Amino acid sequence: MIKKQDILSSDFNDTEGWTLVNEFTIHTDHQLSDRPMMLTKVPKRLQLDLADIRAVDSYGCSADDWNDIEDGAPEYRHEPLISARADTEDKITIFSIEDGALLQFHEIMNVLIRPISVGKIGGETNATTLDGIGFSGMSSRDVPEKGLMDGEPGSLWLHTDPWPERGANEAPALHLNLYLDEPQFNDFFNSLLANSDKVEKATMATIVEMFETEVQASLNEPWMNSEYGLLQGDHKDLVSGRARIERISIGYSKPASVQYPAVQVDNDHAAPMLAMPDDRSVEMLRSVRARLGWVIGLLVVLILVLVSAA
Repeated sequence: MIKKQDILSSDFNDTEGWTLVNEFTIHTDHQLSDRPMMLTKVPKRLQLDLADIRAVDSYGCSADDWNDIEDGAPEYRHEPLISARADTEDKITIFSIEDGALLQFHEIMNVLIRPISVGKIGGETNATTLDGIGFSGMSSRDVPEKGLMDGEPGSLWLHTDPWPERGANEAPALHLNLYLDEPQFNDFFNSLLANSDKVEKATMATIVEMFETEVQASLNEPWMNSEYGLLQGDHKDLVSGRARIERISIGYSKPASVQYPAVQVDNDHAAPMLAMPDDRSVEMLRSVRARLGWVIGLLVVLILVLVSAA
């Protein structure tokens, strides 16, 4: 996290002359031929590198109020989730119309992925970055009052101290709550649970509603780093943008081969080893055996002669 006094450059520093039209549209005082230049909050792709990814098995009470539990016996439901931290090459700037850039992030402190019923992800329109192009850059126009991702259950949001009376929050952080359709989540969860010790690399592409200047939206190529903004409005504790997973990938390593320590042999006290005979030794043994056969036969004849003479 970079605090306001340490932000060296930002598209959201100079907000003089900006006017908030609605939650998703800002007009500037720079005029084009037929409209003002503007910033729009539309779906943007945010590439993330995940770290400390893990499968978390948990259970929670299904009742919203303990008084609703019958016979004093709580019922718990299974609430599995996947947690991680994330880093991005892009900049996420928290800003306000009055004060400009306030905070800047390259990291998301807490990423949580949960299962959800099929059909909930995508909201009302299942908007993509292509839909956002029609409201940004050279095609900029006022975004509808409900935005383009209305009904999307996931969100990227700024976590701050919920009790402002305790003083300034010294460690605000970005949190990202996301969802996967339940069947895909279960497969992903079980795979991660079985191979958590073999995770080598994890990446995720997300679609997030964020502000972007008209100039950047017009000129930036997909491979360039970008700066996106989240607006701090009148309700300062509500800084967020709706979000969903576009793609998540995990690379697992092969199991490491077991290396056994070498056996040290004391040659001075080692028992003698029997060597296997080579071909020449085998021929000599056969020759000796053949000759012994004649000697034994001759001895038998002599014994018989001596016995008969007696």
